[in-house]
Amino acid sequence: MPKGRENVYVCRKCGGHTVTIDRDEGTTPFMITCRAGDIITEDGLRIPGSCNGDAHSSFYPPGPRPPHIEPPKWEWYKPDGLEIRDITELNTLQHIALGGLLIRPIVSL
Repeated sequence: MPKGRENVYVCRKCGGHTVTIDRDEGTTPFMITCRAGDIITEDGLRIPGSCNGDAHSSFYPPGPRPPHIEPPKWEWYKPDGLEIRDITELNTLQHIALGGLLIRPIVSL
């Protein structure tokens, strides 16, 4: 997806929204673990919330974000070589090799 696009992942368990923005061009997954209840510390540390449901993509809805949807708290980014070197999960490495992006909390805009 082109950078700067926003997406909303809707949790099938709690109904919460995980709102993301693409910081880089690349591929994002259709489904992620719900992050709607997560707490993000000032230094960007993610403290998981109480929901562990599956959140499904809204496929980058067009137009301005509706007022009931909060601004993005998560960003999709292309990891650098040092970060890739520390990844041990084969599925994640394959995702990156095929142009996939990783998700992290937005620390500052």
